[in-house]
Amino acid sequence: MHAKSIPDRFSIVTIGNVPAAPVKCRPDLNDPERSKMASLARESDLRGSHRAVVDGLARELELPVEEVESVYFSEVTRLEKSARVKTFVSVLAAGSARMRLRHRA
Repeated sequence: MHAKSIPDRFSIVTIGNVPAAPVKCRPDLNDPERSKMASLARESDLRGSHRAVVDGLARELELPVEEVESVYFSEVTRLEKSARVKTFVSVLAAGSARMRLRHRA
């Protein structure tokens, strides 16, 4: 069995020389179920490392946690769309959110 890549989101799997049905190989970023899962993950992440970042920014900038949270997660979402390596997304998002929030004040 071999797989041949097609530029969009599918691969054609062949058995011998006979092509089988296309197989979805990349997630559809506009899938509502994916959006729902991302929202649940965001809530879960708030309890972990993201929570500490949001709380720290709120204290540093003397702003309500809800306002910081909104800006921070919009930055996380924006950066995650194009990030190949997600390790430093929270660091970059915190810096971007800090700048945006300072310019609001």
